[in-house]
Amino acid sequence: MVASASNNPADESWYLDSGASHHLTQNLGNLTSTSPYTGTDRVTIGNGKHLSISNIGSKQLHSHTHSFRLKKVFHVPFISANLISVAKFCSENNALIEFHSNAFFVKDLHTKMVLAQGKLENGLYKFPVFSNLKPYSSINNASVFHSQFSSTVENKAELWHNRLGHASFDIVSKVMNTCNVASGKYKSFVCSDCQLAKSHRLPTQLSNFHASKPLELVYTDIWGPASIKSTSGARYFILFVDDYSRYTWFYSLQTKDQALPIFKRFKLQMENQFDTKIKCLQSDNGGEFRSFTSFLQAVGIAHRFSCPYNSTQNGRVERKHRHVVETGLALLSHASLPMKYWHYAFQTTTFLINRMPSKVLEYDSPYFTLFRRHPDYKSFRVFGCLCYPFIRPYNTHKLQYRSVQCLFLGYSLNHKGFLCLDYATGRVYITPHVVFDESTFPLAQSKSSSSSNDTSAEGSTPALITPPSFPCLLLDSKISHASIDSHSLSTSESPIPTTSSSPLDTSSSSPAIDLSPKSVPEP
Repeated sequence: MVASASNNPADESWYLDSGASHHLTQNLGNLTSTSPYTGTDRVTIGNGKHLSISNIGSKQLHSHTHSFRLKKVFHVPFISANLISVAKFCSENNALIEFHSNAFFVKDLHTKMVLAQGKLENGLYKFPVFSNLKPYSSINNASVFHSQFSSTVENKAELWHNRLGHASFDIVSKVMNTCNVASGKYKSFVCSDCQLAKSHRLPTQLSNFHASKPLELVYTDIWGPASIKSTSGARYFILFVDDYSRYTWFYSLQTKDQALPIFKRFKLQMENQFDTKIKCLQSDNGGEFRSFTSFLQAVGIAHRFSCPYNSTQNGRVERKHRHVVETGLALLSHASLPMKYWHYAFQTTTFLINRMPSKVLEYDSPYFTLFRRHPDYKSFRVFGCLCYPFIRPYNTHKLQYRSVQCLFLGYSLNHKGFLCLDYATGRVYITPHVVFDESTFPLAQSKSSSSSNDTSAEGSTPALITPPSFPCLLLDSKISHASIDSHSLSTSESPIPTTSSSPLDTSSSSPAIDLSPKSVPEP
């Protein structure tokens, strides 16, 4: 044994012994829950002598910050000192002991927080214990960090939190361990100063709710205002997203106060087509949605609001806004279309998103989830490309051309046809009879030609120069819609997706606003 004797026979101190296999005490009064030892084992000490074991019990050691339990302590009357087995102590108290040349530290096995500390006395590591209810005061290299005041602070972690400029408690714990400072009995507390100075948003807990049928929960939000009016005069758009299918309906708005009439039209159409009622509408706390309250109460629809300035609680439709806008801008950029056509780009984007496979739906599309039939991808065309619609029914004499160069602006959702813009006159044709050149983008070529042939004076705005084969797009022209009666025309193969002919599929437009055959003035 490392320590087998003491100069003081009546010494009641406890000493650490790395060579001892068990805890040993000379005084039966040190033990609790004692019982006579009935075994045949004996204790072998450093000089080779064998000492008998009289009793066995347990012992509670109290340091100035923690209590430690010693189990199966042998009472050996003729042992010279009370010995603590280092191996058994660490195992019983989930701790480790760090030895230095003149001191030692008892630390928590996981957090490495200092639980107790002692010093070397007469070549032995003396364990600190209470004496007459007064805490043991150790002297070591870390003592320079302690003051008379700090000894009166019950929660030393709080003290060091204040000393370190209100650092996080992980940092406080690291610094205290580095300084070998016992943390005391840690008390969790809320620092008022930190809350006043460092308050921030907490992580948002996403809802696990998922509707079990269409229209059980509908999300809505308004985007805008756009800095540029669309060709329909719109500066806003509103989305309705079905939680069950993730299907999205797009409506453009000229002003925010059109939101409630649009919702009434949406509700009437959806409930009629799906033969079910909208159960709940979720929106942000904007003024345009607070005006919904009386109507929703009258028809029995629950209205859920996100908390003020917490858009993440309405994140499903917020993320859909981002998806629509970013994809729509990509379509405009690819086709080199002016920004005033954002309405057509966002409408087409919504049409495409509804038909694309989604991870959330296990790679089914929202369209399939809602209508239970697959979309016709073969009918898709590149937005903004050159196209040639069949327009002979609009000719006034027999020598007129049967088609005209147009731009493809997307899919009509109220007709089984494509939207084709005559960029020379601003007229939009709706027809199923269209030939596409998906590798040619007239406006992109026009801009390229304008850039290479610009000879205007510095500071002036250059005119839009186009090749002879492409008439210049009239930026201030009026756009009108003209539909061709498909019953008066015949074709062997219609390129239009059959899905768009469904009366339910009005996801990307407001027919009364956007697809009217009347002329719509440009901004």
